[in-house]
Amino acid sequence: MPPKGQSIEAEIVCYNLPYGAIGFLSHLLTYYTITLLYLKRSPWLPWLRLTHSTFDKVLASLTFLATVILSLFTIVRCSQRWMFVLIAIWKLLLALTLSFCAWDAARVSTREKKYLADHNLKGGIKPQYEYDRVETAEQNYPPTAYPMQPRPTYSPPAETAKQAVLAFRTNVSWWWLFLYCLGMTIGFVGLVSLVLATWEIKDVRIVTYVFGGVAGAGILFTIVVVAGCCYCDDDDDGKSGCAKFWSVGAWTFGGGLTVCIGCVMVFGAFYSDWILGAVAHNLVGVPDSGDGISSILYWTWFGVKRLPMFAT
Repeated sequence: MPPKGQSIEAEIVCYNLPYGAIGFLSHLLTYYTITLLYLKRSPWLPWLRLTHSTFDKVLASLTFLATVILSLFTIVRCSQRWMFVLIAIWKLLLALTLSFCAWDAARVSTREKKYLADHNLKGGIKPQYEYDRVETAEQNYPPTAYPMQPRPTYSPPAETAKQAVLAFRTNVSWWWLFLYCLGMTIGFVGLVSLVLATWEIKDVRIVTYVFGGVAGAGILFTIVVVAGCCYCDDDDDGKSGCAKFWSVGAWTFGGGLTVCIGCVMVFGAFYSDWILGAVAHNLVGVPDSGDGISSILYWTWFGVKRLPMFAT
């Protein structure tokens, strides 16, 4: 734990979670894994659907336990600098979101597999048919040309098999994302305070300008596209010029606000990685090899967050 009263650049050694380019890569892989889990695909082999629910639950449990322990250790080490504590809580809640999504995907996979087995459905798309050769006495068919009569072994009541299974495929809870939104709200308080406190560092300003430019360009592009589409829409129901102006304005504002929130949610973690790297004067994010404990904690966190990628 660094002595109290040092500069922020010196005290950042207490922060043992990935940052800089390595943290950026870690968050890219985390977002990719969460997306594939919501699609119920294996992140490691995306062309395969999740089927080994017990193994996947073990991976999710290990990720949960390890990230909680490692993040709490970092929070305690950085207790004298509250900005790092809030950012560590943010990263903890993102890791928990990943763990809970992996567990929930395994749970839904178990339910779907049981449903398919109970109702004799293959792949969950359509009922399987048993074909019986029916010899017709009136016609002299060759032995290999008997007409095939389909006989469904099961048909789900009031809905097709495809609809039933699609319901299971979309049953991974989206509520876990609100956990990340909570963490992002907490972490941004610490991140903004950290940026203001270290604004004199050149790399901090450069990172802020780059991310601000990307977000601003995305918002401006959305505003132009939405406004153009709304203005050129012929289906205006006879609205007057003033009414149409307010309608275009409402849609444009809504589109810009949506993109702004999306940029904060997606790029916020990336921004924090590069800001921490700038403050530490270590944009790559490689931990100090002289501090053995910090290196172990750093790479252990990076490794355990990759475990849900091996869900199958």
